[in-house]
Amino acid sequence: NGDRWYPNNPNLTIEEIKNYTNQGIPRVIEIAKKHGAAVDPVVGPYAENTRFAAKLEENGIPFIGPNQYALSLINKISVRELAREVGVPALRWMCLPNNATLEDIVAASNKIGFPMMIKPIDGGGGSGITRVDDLSQLEAEFQRLVPYLEKGYVPFVEQVLNGFRH
Repeated sequence: NGDRWYPNNPNLTIEEIKNYTNQGIPRVIEIAKKHGAAVDPVVGPYAENTRFAAKLEENGIPFIGPNQYALSLINKISVRELAREVGVPALRWMCLPNNATLEDIVAASNKIGFPMMIKPIDGGGGSGITRVDDLSQLEAEFQRLVPYLEKGYVPFVEQVLNGFRH
């Protein structure tokens, strides 16, 4: 029924969502099977989760959204690697290790240039994204990224193209 919503838990923290994303999939499948429902995650931890889409497909449950192959392409890194493979021009970017230091970010800025964006891969809806316009801002902006690094997020740095919106 499209007129019902079966929330698992709408009041989770970001860390709980990361854990819940894996633990909650069986519950979502159980509810969908019980009610003969399709699943529309709209936004949140399941909306861009390849594993979730695959599990629904394995269980014959319609997923209202992109299939698992399309979802696999929306990862910031895989999309850019695919673009590079087929010769599509792209902005300069780098993926850094999750234990990146300020020195690593400075080195990346020398290759990327300013302005640049620093963001955690899989940060979730823009959380953790910071713009750095010059070297004088880098240390303060790096400190904003540290909590994400401590949680295991991988930092991604890319060139900013001014005057455009998405």
